[in-house]
Amino acid sequence: QATRHLNARRYLFVQLTGASLTNTRHPLAFPNAGDKNDYLFAFHGGLSTPLRQALHDYARALLRSHSIDEPLTWAPPGHCVTGLTLPGREPDDIDLAAVDQLINRQRLTASAAAVMLGVTTEHVRYAISQLHRPGKHNGRNTPPASRRLRERATALLTAEFFRREYQDAGKNLRTIEAETGIHRKLLAKHAKAHGIELTDLRTLNKPVPLDPDWLREQTEVHQRSATDIAAEVELTPETVRRNLIRFNIARRPQGFAGMPSHGRTHPDLPQEIRRAVEGPPHGWLRLRRFQQIIGYPSINVASRAIKVSAATLTAQIAKLEADIGKSLLNRGRPRHPMTPTEDGHALLAMLGHPRAAELLDRYAKPLRGWRPDDPRRDRTTQRQ
Repeated sequence: QATRHLNARRYLFVQLTGASLTNTRHPLAFPNAGDKNDYLFAFHGGLSTPLRQALHDYARALLRSHSIDEPLTWAPPGHCVTGLTLPGREPDDIDLAAVDQLINRQRLTASAAAVMLGVTTEHVRYAISQLHRPGKHNGRNTPPASRRLRERATALLTAEFFRREYQDAGKNLRTIEAETGIHRKLLAKHAKAHGIELTDLRTLNKPVPLDPDWLREQTEVHQRSATDIAAEVELTPETVRRNLIRFNIARRPQGFAGMPSHGRTHPDLPQEIRRAVEGPPHGWLRLRRFQQIIGYPSINVASRAIKVSAATLTAQIAKLEADIGKSLLNRGRPRHPMTPTEDGHALLAMLGHPRAAELLDRYAKPLRGWRPDDPRRDRTTQRQ
């Protein structure tokens, strides 16, 4: 949190002054390149629209508190440069839809997107700031959501609340849970703390029944695993497995035969992708690996970044090239970073197609912790 607060101060300083933070004597200056990359990628690049608006509102309030009647950001009037031929393109002369597709959908770095759009990296970063980026939605079981729920429960679930809703109105815990959105175990905990005696505690641990027809459809038609189903209905995988046995529902086959991608054909996809995924197992995973390593200077650097051994990556790329029948990578060597071949560039473009991207996310999600804006990729792209 301390680093995030420091980066927020840096952001406000730049907005208010227009100055850079390259002067090492400034208390907010970047002490090293890693700190600057953390600011550019982790903070500035990840600002949601609501958070950016909140920071701007704070900055405007600060100006007003000092009796400064000026806009947050200022640009000279356009007539000041009338008749002059200035280098570069106009800031607004960029396709925001294309930027959104490359950055948010295909997860390219700013510099990689700049190369594809024929603009500068700063131009792309400016465009990113113009995109609407919704705030992060935390799932109900994440720490921030749990904390907010506990805070709301503490404020709402007073002794007076339980006397009014539970004792006088005669509502049970299930009804109160439906009305407040606070689960029954937390309701029971607060009731006990206030000395309220509950009569329906025995129902708290009663298992939620599963509809056998729905469970059969999810398992046999959609080929979902017990773990996947359990996550949706908020039960343990073992509970789902017991219900499969109870309702005599055949479980999904073990191993490769049970994978959702097994045996599926995709006539709407390009031949190169079909060759990679319709025959041998783990084709989608190899395509994901190929997409992830592009931009790194070598297999070794990529392996450390995505936490897969270099030997595994080498074997996966070799297998992918053999399946497709084309060379996809120019291997890295001293002073010559690894780059995709023309066929490799073409395959990357195919993987960016909405249908291919959808299937790629379904069958081969990126590893947890992998960052598409990894500065090691960014610096490599700049060298290229």
